[in-house]
Amino acid sequence: MPSAGTPGDGSLPGPTHATIQFEDGPVTILPRRAPVGNSGPIRGHTLAVFPSPATLPASLPEGRHPGVPGRIEPGDQPAHALLGLTEAEAVAVAQTLGLDAILFWDGRRAQILACR
Repeated sequence: MPSAGTPGDGSLPGPTHATIQFEDGPVTILPRRAPVGNSGPIRGHTLAVFPSPATLPASLPEGRHPGVPGRIEPGDQPAHALLGLTEAEAVAVAQTLGLDAILFWDGRRAQILACR
């Protein structure tokens, strides 16, 4: 069950964009647009953005990146972004967390993935 103030609980719409804080600087990903800022860490890699403090399921694939902090809009919510998940894995994690939608970067562009 989603916690109050997270996508999926009815109090906020799904994500519109996210800013992820990499060591070298932030990158903002927006659906159907080029990333803004330090896009080097996400070029050629997938990135799934989940609201924090989401308890990520133990069923995540072996060897996944430990994650990167960020913020999701609307609502300036804390976020946790995972590199290297496939679209199907990201949706499965979101469904386990009870989320309606997540922001997903496929290595070239971002999109809102419906998860229900």
